[in-house]
Amino acid sequence: IRETTDWTCPSGVRAIVVEIWAGAGGGGGGGGAITGGEVNGGTGGSGGGGGYLRSIVPVTPGEVYRFTVGTGGAGGVAGSGSNPGGTGTIGVDSTMVRLSNGAVLGRAKGGQGGIGGAAGPSGGTDGAGGIGGEAVLVSTGIRRFGWDGESDGGPTIGIVGTIELPKSDTYGEGGWGATVMGEASAPGNKGQDGWILITW
Repeated sequence: IRETTDWTCPSGVRAIVVEIWAGAGGGGGGGGAITGGEVNGGTGGSGGGGGYLRSIVPVTPGEVYRFTVGTGGAGGVAGSGSNPGGTGTIGVDSTMVRLSNGAVLGRAKGGQGGIGGAAGPSGGTDGAGGIGGEAVLVSTGIRRFGWDGESDGGPTIGIVGTIELPKSDTYGEGGWGATVMGEASAPGNKGQDGWILITW
C-alpha cells in the first residue's frame, strides 16, 4: 500500500500480518558562504529514517480499516551569504486505524529532519542528522527505530523489514554547503515515503 487506503476485511479472515514503515525526515539545506571569505558553508545533515513495525493484528470480517501511509519530509532550504541552511521537515507517521471506533492498531513514527549546515562566517560546520522514528505496537510483534541521519549529509538507509523498499541514492540527503569561490549551496532532499504491507 503506497497511499491512504480503506480496506474491508474479507469473510473468514480473523487476523492479518501488518508491516508499517513511516516517512523519513528531509535532509537539511547547505549553509551559505560569502564570496571571498575563508570558510565554506557546512553540509546539511541527512534526515532520520522512519520507524518500522511488524505485527499480527486481530481483525473482524466486514469491518473497515484505514491504512494511512506517511510521506517523507521536505528538504530544508539552501542557505546563502551568512545564512545557515534550513532544517528538513519531519516524516509523516504511518498508521492502521479501525474506522468503527477510531482505535489506532499500529503506528510507525516519522523520522526527524536533518539540521541545516552552518554558514561559512560562523564556522561552516555540518548540520546534525535527524533522529530516526520509532514505532508503537498494540498487538504482539516487533518494532524498530529508523536509522539516525548522518552529519555528513549522506543518504539515509531505511529499515528493510521483510521486503526491500524502493531506494534512491538521494533520499533524505543533506544539501552541500556554498563555497567561498561563489558556488551556491543546495537544498536538502526529500525523505523517503512510507509503505504498508498486509498479508493474510
